[in-house]
Amino acid sequence: MRIRDLLVTGLLYLTTCSSPGFCFSPSPHQPISLSPPFEYLWYEAENMRGISQTARHEALLNPSYLELPAARAPGWGINGPGVSAEWSQGGESEWNSVAASADETRGTIWQDIEVPRAGEYKVWVRYADWGNKTENFNVRIEQQNRQVFRHEFGGKDVIDPHDETNMYWGWVFAWDGAPATLIKGPARISIEIEKAAQAVRQVDCVLVTNDLTYTPDGRRKPDFAAMRYLREWSRARTPLLPLIETPARIDAPPAWQRPKLAGRDFLMPWNIPKEFWALYGKPPAERPLYPFSAEPMDEFVKAYSGKREVPIFDSKLVVPVIYINDLPELLKDGSAFRR
Repeated sequence: MRIRDLLVTGLLYLTTCSSPGFCFSPSPHQPISLSPPFEYLWYEAENMRGISQTARHEALLNPSYLELPAARAPGWGINGPGVSAEWSQGGESEWNSVAASADETRGTIWQDIEVPRAGEYKVWVRYADWGNKTENFNVRIEQQNRQVFRHEFGGKDVIDPHDETNMYWGWVFAWDGAPATLIKGPARISIEIEKAAQAVRQVDCVLVTNDLTYTPDGRRKPDFAAMRYLREWSRARTPLLPLIETPARIDAPPAWQRPKLAGRDFLMPWNIPKEFWALYGKPPAERPLYPFSAEPMDEFVKAYSGKREVPIFDSKLVVPVIYINDLPELLKDGSAFRR
């Protein structure tokens, strides 16, 4: 049984009165307007497998504007996120994209997907189209251990080289697509490099859809089923019944509650450097008593060590914020932070 089937079975069980005092009321079904059975399968290139890694197993960076040779950035690497060139075009479809050097001849990234229904599809790719240059790469789909789709992108200009964005940056994001016949079931999408090109290969995302009349535009997303459901509900605003009849208690004991400001809950998150926590190993008279962030740090420590009255930082409204990258050091055995 698949995880999806287990979840459905569990939800059906919870919507029944399986035991006294533990009964959930189902929410009313929301009417959804009928629409053609179109599927929009959207995949971000930067989330695919096979991206080159550093010695620390971090994704290798290959910003396209640096035009690095393959010797320094082999295979597919992470492009950004992009900067001015990308942002002036609305940005990448999500947060990032991938890039491969112009002289690279080998590289593959892939993602395993599930095709929800058999039929005719179109495979769209958003990538950097360099004016009067090639940026060749292939997209391949395999099902049941055989190739069912293969198409080369970037072999010719998609956008007019005289496009003003293209003339300014030398390239512009473009969508290009090719037809595919797919069967229902598992599939693997691969983005591959098989030869060198005249320009950097930068790929943003892939869309596989059986809506053959749909043409992607910029970074706009198609009408995903989840968004359509929420849009339909937002028009009617039909009240939904809670899953649990009696709401859980959310009131905290008085001792846990922060002091209110003008009768309202209020706090001030403040980034606290790891150097402050290292001072915890010293006696109170030799260190500031409250978490702080101030420069120059040595002068602040000298001025306020052991003092109860400290501007700003003695307020009970200040809540320390710890940088997550510092946690491995702060949580080591014997660290001043843990003491």
